Amino acid sequence: MSSLHVNNLSHSFDGHPIVKGVSVFVAPGEVVCLLGPSGCGKTTLLRVAAGLEVIQIGQVRIGETIVDDGATNLHVPPDQRGVGLMFQDYALFPHLTVRENIGFGIGADTPERQLWIDKAIEEMGLSGYANSYPHTLSGGQQQRVALLRALAPEPNVLFLDEPFSGLDVTRRSTVRTQTLDLLRDTGVATLLVTHDPEEAMFMADRILVMNHGHVVQDGTPVETYFEPANAFVADLFGPVNKLSGVVRNRSVETPLGTFAAPKLKEGQVAEVLIRQEGIRLAIHGERPQSRPGDAPCRPAPPLARAPEPDSETYRVISARPLGRASLVTFAIPGDDGHDIKIEARIPGVFLPPADSLVSIGVNANQSYVFATD
Repeated sequence: MSSLHVNNLSHSFDGHPIVKGVSVFVAPGEVVCLLGPSGCGKTTLLRVAAGLEVIQIGQVRIGETIVDDGATNLHVPPDQRGVGLMFQDYALFPHLTVRENIGFGIGADTPERQLWIDKAIEEMGLSGYANSYPHTLSGGQQQRVALLRALAPEPNVLFLDEPFSGLDVTRRSTVRTQTLDLLRDTGVATLLVTHDPEEAMFMADRILVMNHGHVVQDGTPVETYFEPANAFVADLFGPVNKLSGVVRNRSVETPLGTFAAPKLKEGQVAEVLIRQEGIRLAIHGERPQSRPGDAPCRPAPPLARAPEPDSETYRVISARPLGRASLVTFAIPGDDGHDIKIEARIPGVFLPPADSLVSIGVNANQSYVFATD
């Protein structure tokens, strides 16, 4: 199995820089996700690495073979560099059956590869559709056929661009699991583009977060979620509550408590981000229940510790069920005399009526302090 090296890649369209000096490494058997909003450069990076765009600046290497070099104008076409490609529209051949689509790019039609196709069709739950045509398949089935077609020629590197975006939520979960199992079995180096943080967390061994053409963080899913490099990364992984304050004595005081800021300068304006799931609530007079993984609450007025039954209370604005959780919006007093709306995502059913009072706690592991740009 081969690895993928992208070194110092820059790419522009019509003079507008899209990717700016990005380097990526994907080891054999590793799944690396490029995560970021639309327009951040992730798909352009993938297309250049796959050979679909001629490189401008930088170098691409698959294993020990250089396939792109901007300095020498070397460009090996994608069909000659041993890569598998799968895009969000799947692009199956409508006149070929499932089995024929999967076997289209194999080249050497050996008994071993035919056996692999038979086994893969069975493992992906497509046994009853081997002789069916693409238009008779569901979106999830088409996705699995497209994946098998990309893997059938035993590529050195696999490129996936938003492969699950066309699937409904329920089907997406099942297909992602099947896809990840197949990638683990094949051991191919995989570069996957997605704008979905949950998908990246589930699929990736490492996540490269991109913004404005740069990689702003490279880490494992756990590192990226719990140790975001900046406010952009923290905000990318779900809604956050934002408060501001000034660094005094290595901390920032807010209406929800005082938050440590040991790396920021005295007097610097800072932004405090608190994830919705990092807030605990209880009906006034009851104690909020801790959850596994909770760190101690931030010690600060009005929260000296995790809220006691007689602690400071706040008025509920609304509470909405979200299935596995409840979204509760409540008001806290702002420095300007106007209320600030804060949202908490509470596991299970927690639906206090509007205008009722709740006490709160904040999980230190789900709150972050960054300098304000």
